[in-house]
Amino acid sequence: MEYIFLHNKKEYTLALRKTGDDFIVSINGIECTVTEIEQNEVLVIFTLNNVRYAAYARKYGVHYYLSVAGEDYIIEERTGSGFARGVPGDQQEDAVSSPMPGLVVKIPVKVGDAVDEGTTLAIIEAMKMQNELRASRKGIVKAIHFREGDQVDAFQSIVELE
Repeated sequence: MEYIFLHNKKEYTLALRKTGDDFIVSINGIECTVTEIEQNEVLVIFTLNNVRYAAYARKYGVHYYLSVAGEDYIIEERTGSGFARGVPGDQQEDAVSSPMPGLVVKIPVKVGDAVDEGTTLAIIEAMKMQNELRASRKGIVKAIHFREGDQVDAFQSIVELE
């Protein structure tokens, strides 16, 4: 199966091949083996090059959203020349969501604020690290679904733009 994934606005080709209980993963032609795969609803734990990783993965529409080691990825199956590219850093262009379960530390915007691309909309703390969630485009803050101090699950929408 072949996919495209976007990371930091850069496109990569991802191919997966199952071999027994493991997968051979090829990213732009470089291969590695993923072993010891455990999975539940949104959490996937696996070993890659003798290092154990936990990844949060969720499908929204035609995109898969993946968060591994503090990095966020958007993955979409390649389906011919009409392949539509996603927007890195958000689940929908009009919302920013937590890439993993965590604590809402700060929401420096309020409903009605005008924001530019790159403006910090929320700060989430997870695994003793703070992640700044930034606007992927200019817009007006339409809704805020959480308050500082609230717990959020992976891929929950925190701030919506109009």
